[in-house]
Amino acid sequence: MQSTMETTERHTVRLSVEVGPEEFSRDLDRAYRKVAGEVKIPGFRKGKVPRQIIDARIGKEAVLDEFLRDSLPGYYLKALREHELSPIAEPEIDLEAFGAEGQPLRFTALVEVRPRVTLEPEQYRGLTVDTPDVEPPETDIDDYIDHLRERFAELEVVERPARPGDYVLADVRATRHDQEIPEATRVGYLAELGSAEIVPELDAELEGKRKGDIVKFNAVLPEAFGPELAGTEVTFQALLKEVKAKKLPEVNDEFARSASEFDTLEELR
Repeated sequence: MQSTMETTERHTVRLSVEVGPEEFSRDLDRAYRKVAGEVKIPGFRKGKVPRQIIDARIGKEAVLDEFLRDSLPGYYLKALREHELSPIAEPEIDLEAFGAEGQPLRFTALVEVRPRVTLEPEQYRGLTVDTPDVEPPETDIDDYIDHLRERFAELEVVERPARPGDYVLADVRATRHDQEIPEATRVGYLAELGSAEIVPELDAELEGKRKGDIVKFNAVLPEAFGPELAGTEVTFQALLKEVKAKKLPEVNDEFARSASEFDTLEELR
């Protein structure tokens, strides 16, 4: 993720943020999964609704709303941290590029920031402030930090066979009687191995394979593909283009600074 800042007027700045295609695709995939697990569409099992069906029946706006709630705040927070800004109001977000396959996400945030005030020691010496004593359970804190680690995890290319939990980048073609089935075909398919987003057999075939390997197999399309295609046996061919491993950040002061408004892990906790 990259960001730039320009001052527009007193106490107001504009952040321009660009999220790389890989990170954007990963977070958008998470939004699709969340929506798929919440909607009910006749003929489809809950949580197994393909992207094309969600876009056609529910609308991509639902995915955008979920993405905005789940992922955009993290991008915004990271940009604030990069430029050492302290906002005093909700930002005005403007999405400039969203939804193009293989393209980055771009947005701007108009932010009203806290003016910098410098006080001499004599001006605040002796002042006392009463603060409420609120201590959340340690388990809640650990869960929140784990969520932040997942949110700020990076994908790095690895030169080894794919294993469950890795992300695979592949071109997948589905055919029946030599006719392509667009609903099950993916170009630049990026998903976590084991998610069974298309068919479970694809994950099983790609497990243990390396970059450049091609797999070919037959599989029956599940109910998620709707009444017209469910139960149809098709031929899949997939080219594995990259294997990526999720790299979770170490939990330390640097992580606290990049993932939050705090300077140390102790302050974050």
